[in-house]
Amino acid sequence: MIESNLTRRGFIKGVTLLGASTLIGSNFLGCAERGENPVTVTVGTPPEGSGNYILASNIAEMVTKYLPKGSSVDVIPTGGTAAEIKALDEDKIDLASSGQQSTNYLAYNGMWPFEKAYTQLRAIAGKLSNLYFATAVLKKTGITSWEELIDEQYPIKFATFPKGSTGIISLQYLLKTMGLSIDDLLSWGGKWYPAKPSDITTLFADGKVEAFFHVIQKGHPLWTQLTSTYEFNYLPFPEKLESKIKEFRYDVGDIPASDEVWKNTLNGLDSDYHAILMYTEFFTTDKLPDNIAYTFAKAIAENREAILKAFPAFEVYSPEDTWKEKYVGEPLHPGAERYYKEAGYMK
Repeated sequence: MIESNLTRRGFIKGVTLLGASTLIGSNFLGCAERGENPVTVTVGTPPEGSGNYILASNIAEMVTKYLPKGSSVDVIPTGGTAAEIKALDEDKIDLASSGQQSTNYLAYNGMWPFEKAYTQLRAIAGKLSNLYFATAVLKKTGITSWEELIDEQYPIKFATFPKGSTGIISLQYLLKTMGLSIDDLLSWGGKWYPAKPSDITTLFADGKVEAFFHVIQKGHPLWTQLTSTYEFNYLPFPEKLESKIKEFRYDVGDIPASDEVWKNTLNGLDSDYHAILMYTEFFTTDKLPDNIAYTFAKAIAENREAILKAFPAFEVYSPEDTWKEKYVGEPLHPGAERYYKEAGYMK
């Protein structure tokens, strides 16, 4: 997918073009003066309106400044993490923006719901944000916990992002720790509406759904919109199940009710919210040339403050630990590793 803007070459030719240059390990600045060819790099994202779409758009803008003159980084709404992994596998995109150490770990190792091991996956940068899995149910239902919902076999009508999204995988694993599945929720009379963000607001407005199950970042636009319009109960992840969820490389943590931005994101949050925790990562495959991986790692590290202004959840990122195993679910790309070592962040 990495192409020359002049000839629109295919992925393999793009690799040859870049590999033939003397730029491996460089930051690309000044390339235009040396007559280097412009390139196009594609980054898969979730749907527009999602937090990671905003993150990817800002990183793309920063990276473009490091590439040869006339280059571009194209942000392509591809879907959630599973959809991005498939698109990478089919060479439809060069990098992906909505990975998490948990889902990528499952994919790399070929664990459910993935049908094969995607051993070509490589990490660029981890812990770009803390990503929680939130389960919000309208207060009028009276449901305040997962235990209540299960004991009553409540026929919940819920919305998620489209199939293949991180939220659905997270929901499946949350239910898996309880010995349940989405089919169980539906067997109780529940209804499931996988939908894009703009349709989810309509579903609530039309009274078709009473719950939203999806991942959330600080300042997430859709969550902010929904919780400022409707009153929700936020169902905490049961602490007794923490050891089970960690078996699948998930983490757990608390969304602080004392944080003003979080209070605006989850309006009505009056106490810390205990939830499944993931760490967002930028990732790719072993096909990506080292110099492109190096450039993405460098651009993200050197533009922390600029990205943070547009994406509040980026506050947790630091180049000192973005590469650590806890925050990525697959091996580090050698180009990114080279940058972290040269910059002194990694020994």
